[in-house]
Amino acid sequence: MHVPIENKYSDISDIKNSLDISSEVNRKLLMTFLIFEVYMLVVVGSTNDLDLLVPNSKVHLPLLGINLPLFDFLFCRSHFYDCYSFQLTF
Repeated sequence: MHVPIENKYSDISDIKNSLDISSEVNRKLLMTFLIFEVYMLVVVGSTNDLDLLVPNSKVHLPLLGINLPLFDFLFCRSHFYDCYSFQLTF
């Protein structure tokens, strides 16, 4: 089926606009993900071997200023990471 040239260009501009919007959203999601990962790297990097061996040790979240139980934090962090990376991929 032959499509006139005018219709092709209008469809291409719509597709381009759609891709521009999608890439902007994906860029924001990726930057949020990378900032979150750097923050988690700082928090996990601040723990030492003794913290991992002590049963009731707590981890301090730098920007929030709160203390959380270490194992609960690591458990929730891994699930949050999995969910967010899955959402970022699909």
